[in-house]
Amino acid sequence: MRPYFPLQPRGELHEKYEEQQPGVYVSTKYKPVDQKINPVLGIIPDDFKIVRRIPEDPLLTLPPIQHPLPEFSPGVRLTQERWDKIEADLLKIGFLLPEEIKLFQHVLKNNEKGIAWDDSEKGQFRTDYFEPVKFPTVPHVPWVEKNYRIPPGMHEQLVKELQRKLDMGVIE
Repeated sequence: MRPYFPLQPRGELHEKYEEQQPGVYVSTKYKPVDQKINPVLGIIPDDFKIVRRIPEDPLLTLPPIQHPLPEFSPGVRLTQERWDKIEADLLKIGFLLPEEIKLFQHVLKNNEKGIAWDDSEKGQFRTDYFEPVKFPTVPHVPWVEKNYRIPPGMHEQLVKELQRKLDMGVIE
């Protein structure tokens, strides 16, 4: 199981990052200059503006915190193994007191459906709060370039990945 919040960057790109504070890494150059996207000046039409609505007070639907706090019982998404990993990291960092860790555990368990541990558990914002986002585009002349050939050995893996993204609703 991968850590839910890595304490340091991983992979071959580790050399590009510079640690600013413990656990905070910054990369100074993240893409070549020739790939820079230049914004186009203009006014965003009203159709493309994001409107946030609050149809109900979200604080009214929060479950109450019981006192004294009950013992931890594994849930559907927050399993014992996942909690043990989170608790070990919290104790290693030493930022929270034991009582605060127990309160955090209780709040996390009450709201476990709001956390995605893998792609199959991802969701979307409720449409009564946020409408689906539309992006304005600028007309352009497409370049005439050959498509990249997909190596036959990667074809099945690519199809599976695209199907997974379609099933999640990330792409259409």
